[in-house]
Amino acid sequence: MYSDRGCKEAVIMSTRLLLWDASLTRLHLLKCRGTLVPARKLIESLLGWPGLTPAQTLHLLGEVATVCRLSGLLRRERGFLRRAIVLNPRDGTLYFQLGRAFEDDPSGCDRKACRAYEKAVALNSDAPQFLANLGRAMVRINERLRGVRVLCEAAEAAPTDPDVLQVVLEGFREAEECELACTVLCKSRFQAPTCQRLLQLWQRAKYDLARQTQRSHAGTNRVRPFLRVISVEGEVKRRDTHSNPKPHFGSLRAFRTDRGQH
Repeated sequence: MYSDRGCKEAVIMSTRLLLWDASLTRLHLLKCRGTLVPARKLIESLLGWPGLTPAQTLHLLGEVATVCRLSGLLRRERGFLRRAIVLNPRDGTLYFQLGRAFEDDPSGCDRKACRAYEKAVALNSDAPQFLANLGRAMVRINERLRGVRVLCEAAEAAPTDPDVLQVVLEGFREAEECELACTVLCKSRFQAPTCQRLLQLWQRAKYDLARQTQRSHAGTNRVRPFLRVISVEGEVKRRDTHSNPKPHFGSLRAFRTDRGQH
């Protein structure tokens, strides 16, 4: 037979487990409905529970960081991620999320994002997404050569992953290495010819290369494909001697890979 004290502890433990499961179910429903403010308040109240295990605390901190990110509260997201890192400093994903919170915040810091990505890569060196974000962050803080090398490593590690290659393409574009981006995307297209996202990225890489070439020749004289000529005293002379062509936006495809990004 159990003692009265043991029975009471069992009842309390069972009640806490029921409340925990019910709270997580409610949190899942709130997130599915998109009601982020009540979800965040629920998680913050759960974090105040006494006797939470480290695993439960880490789970709640990860959930509230995700909710803050969806709500645009990137500064608060960084605070919760730092608390999670204190509990689990060997988790590279937490450092990766912290880097994104710095990088995506208009008032954030690219150097802090780069340091967070470096820690993430040090803990998970086999994660191509971490390498891609690190390379792009290096380019943004003017470490161009190192950044391009890391971007190439990410592309080699995941040659057919559209999510990784999209970040790689953005990094090459900011480093003005559009020709290298075309080479990388061409190899990816060869390995996965039926992937529509890779096709879109390859077409965007070709557009970036054409635009970069156009900018590099902005000060030179170029002949237009159709010229109007006039006759002056029997001599035929060109009226237009140079041009500065612009992209014909009507012929561009609708799926721009950077649409909606800053």
